[in-house]
Amino acid sequence: MSKPTARDLGRLVLADGPGGPGLALLLARHLLEGPDGDRVRPLLLLSASGGLPGAELGRQLAVLLERGHGRPGDAIAALAEAARLGAHRQVWQVMTGLLPAYLPGPGERATSVHTRLLRLAAEVAGWADARGELPVVAELAGRTRTSELVRQARDLHALLTGPA
Repeated sequence: MSKPTARDLGRLVLADGPGGPGLALLLARHLLEGPDGDRVRPLLLLSASGGLPGAELGRQLAVLLERGHGRPGDAIAALAEAARLGAHRQVWQVMTGLLPAYLPGPGERATSVHTRLLRLAAEVAGWADARGELPVVAELAGRTRTSELVRQARDLHALLTGPA
Protein backbone atom coordinates (compact mmCIF):
# COMPACT_ATOMS: atom_id res chain seq x y z
CA MET A 1 0.00 0.00 0.00
CA SER A 2 1.50 3.33 -0.99
CA LYS A 3 1.46 6.15 1.50
CA PRO A 4 -1.68 8.27 1.30
CA THR A 5 -0.99 11.90 0.64
CA ALA A 6 -2.75 14.85 2.21
CA ARG A 7 -4.29 15.45 -1.23
CA ASP A 8 -5.69 11.89 -1.31
CA LEU A 9 -7.17 12.33 2.14
CA GLY A 10 -8.49 15.77 1.18
CA ARG A 11 -10.39 14.18 -1.68
CA LEU A 12 -11.95 11.70 0.71
CA VAL A 13 -13.01 14.57 2.95
CA LEU A 14 -14.66 16.29 -0.01
CA ALA A 15 -16.55 13.08 -0.80
CA ASP A 16 -18.72 13.93 2.24
CA GLY A 17 -20.22 11.51 4.69
CA PRO A 18 -18.92 9.88 7.83
CA GLY A 19 -15.51 8.28 7.79
CA GLY A 20 -15.16 4.61 8.59
CA PRO A 21 -12.37 2.17 9.42
CA GLY A 22 -10.70 2.45 6.00
CA LEU A 23 -10.43 6.22 6.21
CA ALA A 24 -9.24 5.92 9.81
CA LEU A 25 -6.46 3.56 8.71
CA LEU A 26 -5.36 5.92 5.92
CA LEU A 27 -5.37 8.85 8.29
CA ALA A 28 -3.43 6.90 10.93
CA ARG A 29 -0.75 6.04 8.38
CA HIS A 30 -0.57 9.66 7.30
CA LEU A 31 -0.18 10.83 10.91
CA LEU A 32 2.70 8.40 11.37
CA GLU A 33 4.39 8.55 7.97
CA GLY A 34 3.24 11.69 6.20
CA PRO A 35 5.48 14.69 5.54
CA ASP A 36 6.33 16.57 8.73
CA GLY A 37 4.67 19.85 7.76
CA ASP A 38 1.48 18.22 6.52
CA ARG A 39 0.59 15.44 8.96
CA VAL A 40 -2.29 17.12 10.74
CA ARG A 41 -4.01 18.92 7.86
CA PRO A 42 -6.29 15.99 6.89
CA LEU A 43 -7.20 15.42 10.54
CA LEU A 44 -8.14 19.09 10.87
CA LEU A 45 -10.20 19.00 7.67
CA LEU A 46 -12.09 15.91 8.81
CA SER A 47 -12.59 17.45 12.24
CA ALA A 48 -14.05 20.61 10.74
CA SER A 49 -16.39 18.63 8.48
CA GLY A 50 -17.66 16.45 11.33
CA GLY A 51 -16.52 13.31 9.51
CA LEU A 52 -13.56 12.29 11.66
CA PRO A 53 -13.91 8.71 12.90
CA GLY A 54 -12.06 9.63 16.09
CA ALA A 55 -12.18 6.50 18.25
CA GLU A 56 -11.57 4.30 15.20
CA LEU A 57 -8.58 6.45 14.25
CA GLY A 58 -7.21 5.85 17.74
CA ARG A 59 -7.65 2.09 17.41
CA GLN A 60 -5.97 2.08 14.00
CA LEU A 61 -3.06 4.14 15.36
CA ALA A 62 -2.61 1.62 18.16
CA VAL A 63 -2.54 -1.30 15.71
CA LEU A 64 0.02 0.41 13.48
CA LEU A 65 2.21 1.39 16.43
CA GLU A 66 2.08 -2.13 17.86
CA ARG A 67 3.18 -3.46 14.47
CA GLY A 68 6.11 -1.05 14.31
CA HIS A 69 4.79 1.39 11.70
CA GLY A 70 6.09 4.87 12.33
CA ARG A 71 7.36 6.32 15.57
CA PRO A 72 5.05 6.78 18.54
CA GLY A 73 6.53 10.20 19.23
CA ASP A 74 5.42 11.36 15.78
CA ALA A 75 1.84 10.32 16.53
CA ILE A 76 1.89 12.11 19.89
CA ALA A 77 3.34 15.26 18.32
CA ALA A 78 0.76 15.24 15.52
CA LEU A 79 -2.14 14.77 17.93
CA ALA A 80 -0.78 17.52 20.19
CA GLU A 81 -0.49 19.89 17.25
CA ALA A 82 -4.04 19.14 16.09
CA ALA A 83 -5.38 19.75 19.60
CA ARG A 84 -3.49 23.04 19.91
CA LEU A 85 -4.88 24.11 16.53
CA GLY A 86 -8.43 23.72 17.83
CA ALA A 87 -9.36 20.07 17.31
CA HIS A 88 -9.10 19.21 21.01
CA ARG A 89 -12.54 17.54 21.20
CA GLN A 90 -11.75 15.40 18.17
CA VAL A 91 -8.30 14.51 19.51
CA TRP A 92 -9.98 13.46 22.75
CA GLN A 93 -12.17 11.11 20.70
CA VAL A 94 -8.99 9.69 19.15
CA MET A 95 -7.64 9.16 22.66
CA THR A 96 -10.75 7.17 23.66
CA GLY A 97 -9.80 4.62 21.00
CA LEU A 98 -6.03 4.85 21.35
CA LEU A 99 -5.62 4.58 25.13
CA PRO A 100 -7.49 1.27 25.63
CA ALA A 101 -5.73 -0.31 22.67
CA TYR A 102 -2.22 0.98 23.32
CA LEU A 103 -1.62 1.44 27.06
CA PRO A 104 0.03 -1.47 28.85
CA GLY A 105 -2.23 -3.91 30.64
CA PRO A 106 -1.46 -5.74 33.88
CA GLY A 107 1.94 -7.40 33.65
CA GLU A 108 2.95 -5.51 30.49
CA ARG A 109 5.96 -3.22 30.42
CA ALA A 110 5.28 0.52 30.27
CA THR A 111 7.50 2.92 28.35
CA SER A 112 8.06 6.65 28.40
CA VAL A 113 5.85 6.84 25.31
CA HIS A 114 2.89 5.58 27.36
CA THR A 115 3.58 8.25 29.97
CA ARG A 116 3.79 11.00 27.32
CA LEU A 117 0.55 9.77 25.78
CA LEU A 118 -1.25 9.94 29.14
CA ARG A 119 0.14 13.42 29.77
CA LEU A 120 -1.21 14.60 26.41
CA ALA A 121 -4.53 12.84 27.05
CA ALA A 122 -4.95 14.70 30.34
CA GLU A 123 -4.15 18.03 28.69
CA VAL A 124 -6.59 17.41 25.85
CA ALA A 125 -9.30 16.04 28.17
CA GLY A 126 -9.08 19.25 30.17
CA TRP A 127 -9.46 21.41 27.06
CA ALA A 128 -12.37 19.27 25.83
CA ASP A 129 -14.03 19.17 29.28
CA ALA A 130 -14.16 15.39 28.88
CA ARG A 131 -15.98 13.29 31.46
CA GLY A 132 -16.52 9.59 31.98
CA GLU A 133 -14.33 6.78 33.23
CA LEU A 134 -11.98 4.94 30.88
CA PRO A 135 -11.40 1.45 32.38
CA VAL A 136 -7.78 1.20 31.19
CA VAL A 137 -6.96 4.53 32.86
CA ALA A 138 -8.84 3.55 36.03
CA GLU A 139 -6.84 0.30 36.19
CA LEU A 140 -3.54 2.14 35.83
CA ALA A 141 -4.60 4.78 38.36
CA GLY A 142 -5.46 2.06 40.88
CA ARG A 143 -2.04 0.42 40.82
CA THR A 144 -0.15 0.49 44.10
CA ARG A 145 3.24 1.23 42.53
CA THR A 146 4.09 4.85 42.12
CA SER A 147 5.62 5.72 38.80
CA GLU A 148 5.25 8.64 36.45
CA LEU A 149 2.85 6.53 34.35
CA VAL A 150 0.65 5.84 37.38
CA ARG A 151 0.76 9.51 38.44
CA GLN A 152 -0.34 10.58 34.95
CA ALA A 153 -3.11 7.96 34.97
CA ARG A 154 -4.31 9.20 38.38
CA ASP A 155 -4.37 12.80 37.14
CA LEU A 156 -6.36 11.84 34.04
CA HIS A 157 -8.71 9.58 35.99
CA ALA A 158 -9.40 12.34 38.53
CA LEU A 159 -10.10 14.82 35.76
CA LEU A 160 -12.49 12.45 33.97
CA THR A 161 -14.39 11.30 37.05
CA GLY A 162 -14.31 14.44 39.19
CA PRO A 163 -17.01 17.07 39.44
CA ALA A 164 -17.68 19.10 36.30
